[in-house]
Amino acid sequence: MSITQNQLILVLAVTMLYLIGQLLVGTDALVASLFAVAIFFGLLSVFAGGGLASAFGCLNAILIGKFLLFGVAIKILFIQPADDRLNAASTTALVMALGFSGLFIGTLIQARLPCPQSLSMNRALSDRMLLSLSIVLFVLSYAGYFASLVPAARGEGLQTGGWLGIARSL
Repeated sequence: MSITQNQLILVLAVTMLYLIGQLLVGTDALVASLFAVAIFFGLLSVFAGGGLASAFGCLNAILIGKFLLFGVAIKILFIQPADDRLNAASTTALVMALGFSGLFIGTLIQARLPCPQSLSMNRALSDRMLLSLSIVLFVLSYAGYFASLVPAARGEGLQTGGWLGIARSL
């Protein structure tokens, strides 16, 4: 992994901004620290994957954004602790920290594996391709969300298995 000084400063600045924001709104220090570790490794995995110009880096950015950055940012903007509605906040934050550190390690390993150029995911993508990928993932995410609401609308309650589990994971 070749990370520039500017990229490292950006990652550290964003991580510290999220940590301070969480602490200011009343998130438990342990939970805020674990979320900050997850953010740190998640953002590093974007650069380890080749940045936003590569498919791997772009997908890593979507993961960290979708599963952590957007949610914590909204909590900070609405002045709500990130651990307010979580039943097991410390466990959730620990799983996020371990998951994104694993993503970072996996990205580093993948970057070192030999791969034929025709199958390489480290090639830069055009702006048009990144926009298309973003639109497809956006549509799939919301289609999965609305599909997971179907049983609840029928009064069947929350279901997690089968096709609903797949839809919910999108």
